[in-house]
Amino acid sequence: MGTSWYPDKKETYGYISQGNFLPPNYFKTAREDKVKLNVKYRTAFTYSEFGCIVDYLNESYGREKLMVYMKRLLSDTDHDKVFHEVYGIEFSSFIKDFLKHVDDAGMN
Repeated sequence: MGTSWYPDKKETYGYISQGNFLPPNYFKTAREDKVKLNVKYRTAFTYSEFGCIVDYLNESYGREKLMVYMKRLLSDTDHDKVFHEVYGIEFSSFIKDFLKHVDDAGMN
C-alpha cells in the first residue's frame, strides 16, 4: 500500500467509506466484474483493500494467530472452515467488523 499507484491506508479507507468495496470472496470470480468501484486503479485499490483487511486481522487477533491461519491454508483449502477454526468467528462476520472499523476510523 502507498507505493506507486497503490493507495495508502488512509486513501483506501476513504474509498471504502465512499462505498467502494470488493468482497474478498468475489475476487477472481464472475461476480468480481459486477462490482462497481469508483477508484482510479481497480486492481491497485483491490490489493490495498485486501492489505488493509490483513492489517486489521493482525491488529485484532495478533501475529501468531495470523501465522497459524496462513500456515493452515497451505494444507487446507477450505478458507471459511479454517478461518472459523482459527479465529472462532465466521469470515463474513469479520468482514462486517472490518467495514465498521473503517467507518469508525473516519479516514475519508
